[in-house]
Amino acid sequence: IFIPVIITLLFGGWAIYNFAILADAIDAIMTDNYRSIRAAENMMDAMERQDSAHLLLLLEQIDQGRQFFHENEVEFLTWYGRASANVTVPGEQEIIDRINTEYQKYLIYSSDLLLAIERDEDRAILQSLYLDNLAPQFQTTKGLVNDLLTLNHVDMTQAHDLATASARRAVISTILVLVISLSFGAIFGFNLPNRIIRPTMALMESIKRIGKGELDHEIEVSSEDEIGELARE
Repeated sequence: IFIPVIITLLFGGWAIYNFAILADAIDAIMTDNYRSIRAAENMMDAMERQDSAHLLLLLEQIDQGRQFFHENEVEFLTWYGRASANVTVPGEQEIIDRINTEYQKYLIYSSDLLLAIERDEDRAILQSLYLDNLAPQFQTTKGLVNDLLTLNHVDMTQAHDLATASARRAVISTILVLVISLSFGAIFGFNLPNRIIRPTMALMESIKRIGKGELDHEIEVSSEDEIGELARE
């Protein structure tokens, strides 16, 4: 009875082990990169809205544009803080530091535009401030945020490939252990008749011969189990 139990425990333990490895790989995908990707996407959205705020300022909707810009500045910095606290990929910290540097320049150029609007500068000067300073700085900063997004996407893809490979190995190794378990079970099942049924049949044959009068017939005892005990009796 112990052999089937051992085989079952072996197969079940191996399957649990492989599923645990797979679960760890999936957890890495869901936690390590997802937060940085979400932070980068929200930073990009906040910058897009800040750019829209600049257009409102240029259209002389100053109060609305200023409020909209500062609301999304807070939004950007909030998600930037979350990205800074979740550095998990090589090279990610460098990109985050560069984002901070370039975004500070972007804020300075934004302040310059707002001050020029409040001083009622010439339209050509305002357009120059936006097209020559703000727009390029916007693209530079947004490009770095996109680099952060891409870096984590690539790492997530690699983690996905790792999880897929782990799942493939888990399936193969589980099948292998199953085949080995079945082989042991088949061998055990094949030997079971030899150990139980054949001695029982031999004992029955000997009893029949004695019953027919062959009182000098000697029953061969070849085991120490219940069948051997019965034969001795």
